[in-house]
Amino acid sequence: VSQSRYPPTTKPLMIFTSATEVNRPLNQGEIAIIINQQQKIYDQPPLIKGKRVLVPLRGITENLGAKVSFKNGQILIEYNGMLIEMEFSNSWFKMNNLNIKSDQAVQVINNRTYVPLRILGEILGIGVYYDGGKKEVQLKVSNE
Repeated sequence: VSQSRYPPTTKPLMIFTSATEVNRPLNQGEIAIIINQQQKIYDQPPLIKGKRVLVPLRGITENLGAKVSFKNGQILIEYNGMLIEMEFSNSWFKMNNLNIKSDQAVQVINNRTYVPLRILGEILGIGVYYDGGKKEVQLKVSNE
């Protein structure tokens, strides 16, 4: 019989780990993410909420070559000389001190940070193309 290392009155902390790319087939109905013609599958799938596709932040941004960090309750993304700032449960994003409003807030779902893909793509200057019939999102990063 294994015993917990926590006393019965202690609650474990909620820890936000990074969304990792995994090697598995897409689940039925799951939205496919394709970055520069390569399909990416993460341990937590993209979701549709309020007519918006939400994606696990770290997995997507790291596949795009960005650096993600968390500091004083803020989420910071560094990408191509830009600094993007956002906060949990907030629909305002800041890019190089310019405020940008989204119709969806940054959310924590299944211990992952999810962001609306369209606004993230627009902020990063990445083409985002959604095909609802195929349940597929294409991200196209320009090498220029």
